[in-house]
Amino acid sequence: MVKVNFDDIIYIEGLKDYVIIRLIQGRVITLQTMKSLEDKLPFGKFKRIHRSYIVAMDKITAIEGNMVEVLEKDKPKLLPIGKNYRDELLELIDKNRL
Repeated sequence: MVKVNFDDIIYIEGLKDYVIIRLIQGRVITLQTMKSLEDKLPFGKFKRIHRSYIVAMDKITAIEGNMVEVLEKDKPKLLPIGKNYRDELLELIDKNRL
């Protein structure tokens, strides 16, 4: 068992039956589905942006077209936005910005 703090999560990537939790310092691989992990995350702090990706909302630095940019190890990392998730993501970001 590994303790993972929600604040340390940058994004979560699904690979078949495994889930990779990308952290500020390293990563954790676990055997579970994206859906079961998504249900355990606090609402509003994380958002599913693709069938294979969940992103921490406070770690998003930019949105470029159909991609979300986050910083992983101080380097920009682009994650795809699925067409089924795009409108809901943009609505959530628009509602929470100044």
